[in-house]
Amino acid sequence: MKKTILLIDAGYLYSILRKEGILYDANIIAKIANDCCICDEELHKILYYDCDSFDPIDKKTGKPFFYLLKHQNGAKLVKKENKLIAKLQQKDLFAIRLGVLKFDGWTHKSKEGKPKFRQKGVDMRIGLDMAHLAHQGKIDRIILITADTDFIPAMKYVRKANIQVVIAKLGECHLTSDLTMHTDFIRKINLNKYRKK
Repeated sequence: MKKTILLIDAGYLYSILRKEGILYDANIIAKIANDCCICDEELHKILYYDCDSFDPIDKKTGKPFFYLLKHQNGAKLVKKENKLIAKLQQKDLFAIRLGVLKFDGWTHKSKEGKPKFRQKGVDMRIGLDMAHLAHQGKIDRIILITADTDFIPAMKYVRKANIQVVIAKLGECHLTSDLTMHTDFIRKINLNKYRKK
């Protein structure tokens, strides 16, 4: 049996399922994760990489958080409880790795401008965990749910440590040749069974 760890880039998985019209919830994510493994693999851990989100409305004042941020001194963004993360934490083998959502300015300079955010630290955490797994030398395979070519250096590193890299190809999503050439296996995952009937 191949000792295996699955790494999920949540932003990528979300974009694929949304495009396919598939509900993004903890049960669907867990089913897809388990379907990424085949009979000769022993799944040790599912690492789920995501980012905090923020509530657009302050419940006490009824004002959008960007108004509070822009016009009141010392006001902070109101952090929303991430129910999806809470549910995933209860699923077998799931471990959550959270990046940070950083304020990145406004869409307009006027009062009607909306806030812009960007994820920080998610890709770095995936790359670091891959390097750490390679250094430990306790697993045989890493399965990735991503299409991000930023992970190619980490993929090369783990392959040099004799760990096989599997990319899960979700439905008809496109994987670049740059990514696939640094992969040992491409595993097709049929998304049709996750659609509501």
